[in-house]
Amino acid sequence: MGAFALLTSCLGVDFAGVFAVTLGIIALERIRSSGALLRGRGLAWTGIGLGACAALCSIAFAWGRSTLQERWHGQLDAALRTTFAAIDAPGETAAMSYWIAPAGSSLTPQDLGEFARTVNARFGTLKGFAEISKDTEASFDGSNRVTSATSFEFADARVLGSMTFRLVPGTADLFPEVRLESVRLLDSSGGNLTLPTQANDLSKPSPDAAQGKVLEENAP
Repeated sequence: MGAFALLTSCLGVDFAGVFAVTLGIIALERIRSSGALLRGRGLAWTGIGLGACAALCSIAFAWGRSTLQERWHGQLDAALRTTFAAIDAPGETAAMSYWIAPAGSSLTPQDLGEFARTVNARFGTLKGFAEISKDTEASFDGSNRVTSATSFEFADARVLGSMTFRLVPGTADLFPEVRLESVRLLDSSGGNLTLPTQANDLSKPSPDAAQGKVLEENAP
C-alpha cells in the first residue's frame, strides 16, 4: 500500500494528492500493527510527502486561476464602463487604453466617442453586464480571442449583444491584461451598434437583428 500511495502521488490529477496521503497513513498504521512483518515504511512516508505537495499545488493552482479570473472580469468591467462613458475627448482617450484593433480594421478615439454617445442616447448609462456564454477560454499568450454572448444592463434598457476580447502582455506586472476587440449591441428597432463600426450598423437594423432582442425597461 505504501508503493501504491507513492504511485498515486505522482499522478498529478485532482484529489490524487489527498488520496495518496490517505493511503500512506493507512499503510503506516498497518505496518505498525503488523509487528514489523510488513515493510514499506519509507515508501509510505514518501507517498505522504509527495501527496501533500501535490495537494498544496492543486490548491494553489485553483486559487491562482480563480484570482486571475476575478482580475480579468474586473478589467472587462472597467473597459466596458470606460468605453460607454467616452462621450467627450478625455473619455475617448481613456477608453482607447482598453482596446486593441482587430486585424483588418482600425479604431480611433473619435470612433469610441461616437459609439458611446449613440449608446447613451438610446439606452442611458451602463449599470452592469453579465456574460451568458463564451466560445472558448482566453489563452495566457494572447494567441486566441474570446467572443462572449453578453447581457448589458443600461439605465433605460437591458440589451443583448456580444463582446470580443483577448489577453495581451501586462504593463504593470507579469500577468496578461484584457483588451477589447469589439462590442456589439443588438437593437431591432434603432439598428445594431457595433464597435469598430460596421457598414450600416448605425443607420438601420441589420438582417440578423431578429436573432437577438432588446428588452426595454422604462426608467421609473
